[in-house]
Amino acid sequence: AGMLAANPLLAANPLLAANPLLAQAMMSNPLVAAGIVQPGGGSQQQEPIQHESDMIDPDVQELCDYFHIEERHARRLSDLMKKRQSTFVEDIERLYDVLERANSPAGLLVVKMREMEEGTFVGKVKA
Repeated sequence: AGMLAANPLLAANPLLAANPLLAQAMMSNPLVAAGIVQPGGGSQQQEPIQHESDMIDPDVQELCDYFHIEERHARRLSDLMKKRQSTFVEDIERLYDVLERANSPAGLLVVKMREMEEGTFVGKVKA
């Protein structure tokens, strides 16, 4: 019911209240969840809220701030790291290690992000 409270039109719908799976499917649509598009066609003119998926992971942001990396690279890295949750900590540690020694941390980060996309990036190996 908490998801539905943000959007009064969804909260008033008895089908959604009775069927939590349908409610969750509706809320997984970012446009409906933000209240930009109402189910059934209407739309509101309001500023969209920032979604979890748009947010840069705090650990990624910290790394990018430390090395003065541009926001566009921070967003790309954050998106890549969301797909690498099982090796997240090791990957971040490895990035700190290699970027610390780089003449151009931003340039090397772009190379490392390409390695992540290609599946050749290896995070820090624990001894």
